[in-house]
Amino acid sequence: MPQYITIDEVKRFVGTLQERQTITKAAASKSEKNTFLSHSSKDNDLVPGVVLVLQNHGGQVYVDLGDDRLPEPPSVETAQVLTDTIRQMKRFVLLV
Repeated sequence: MPQYITIDEVKRFVGTLQERQTITKAAASKSEKNTFLSHSSKDNDLVPGVVLVLQNHGGQVYVDLGDDRLPEPPSVETAQVLTDTIRQMKRFVLLV
């Protein structure tokens, strides 16, 4: 059964700018992860709050923000890295 939370609930989890940056950096690290968080760049401000919610439910969350394996600008290589990363995860969460 799908579960969801509202944007207002996510915003309550988001702290200071420094806290958001710390959360996002940790989620982009290569340490062991089990949950892939897919999101639009339009929702980058919500990502730290969603990461915290997922962590509170046992998720070790990966987000692509700050992942140094991803080339700029995005390319076919970007898609391959993300596809390989998704395949390694137990969960795929879509932020919409």
